[in-house]
Amino acid sequence: MGTLMYMFGSFVSMWALAAWVMCGFFAGHVAAEKGRCGFCWFLWGLAFGPMALLATVGLPDNKTQRHDE
Repeated sequence: MGTLMYMFGSFVSMWALAAWVMCGFFAGHVAAEKGRCGFCWFLWGLAFGPMALLATVGLPDNKTQRHDE
């Protein structure tokens, strides 16, 4: 029984770690699409996980498109 619990715990831990790293990748990608520093937001995503991803989604666009009329 102890071995089964250890295997289940390590399986869940592996998936949780993978999900945390994916939050970092997605935060970096979304930030880069919005004209922000993708690598910086990747690091924030690694540190704060889903909270950083939500913060990145809420960022305004940094790309300014000027149309001279």
